[in-house]
Amino acid sequence: MVQKKGSQRLFQRELRQLIEELTEMALVAEELFSASARALVGRDRYLARRVAESAGVGPAEFGETVHARTLELLQEWANVVGNVRSLMMIQQSATELERIGDHARRVATHALALTDGAGPHLPSLGREIGGDLLALIRAVSGQLRGCAEMLAAPDTEGAQGLAAADAEVDRVYLRLVAELQEAMSHTPEWALLLTRLLFAAHEMECIGNRVGNICENISYMLAYWEPAASSKGGSRAAI
Repeated sequence: MVQKKGSQRLFQRELRQLIEELTEMALVAEELFSASARALVGRDRYLARRVAESAGVGPAEFGETVHARTLELLQEWANVVGNVRSLMMIQQSATELERIGDHARRVATHALALTDGAGPHLPSLGREIGGDLLALIRAVSGQLRGCAEMLAAPDTEGAQGLAAADAEVDRVYLRLVAELQEAMSHTPEWALLLTRLLFAAHEMECIGNRVGNICENISYMLAYWEPAASSKGGSRAAI
């Protein structure tokens, strides 16, 4: 029994280290999204290009370490069901963070297209579209910051609360979509550029979904290690 408890303490230390790696990934993802959002709002062509072409810089590079270490631990702890579940949740969360980095780069790609000197430039956005675009950016930024904080100090209640907050991202996103579609009907000459903005907003909405998935993964993991905690579990797909 003493040996078993000692083994579990060792596994918990390994798990804590993996979660710290996830926290680093979340911070990098937050920074990448922040840069892409600044490029989009400020129509900063240089910054948009730098983020869009930032291959080798992002959550994926941290993710390689997490994936490799998780596979090692899966081989070592494959005979303990609960440990395997926890490691799978870490693995899935690392993948979600990698995809968040991809979404952030695609926001920058759309921002770059909106500053293309070869074609027409997008005119100033109206108050409603501009306000909701900023509201969406703030909501997604809050989700990413909350994700990093939740990973730094995991708890079931915090993870579930952050997952539930994705409803605000969805609400603002759907309102922005309706406004952009209306703008396209009134000014068809700007339809292509407004579609770029619509695609950028969609990437942001996907980031919110992926943060929700990470929260649910962590809730599920904590529910095993802390039986008193509850978790709704489940997962939502992000395109």
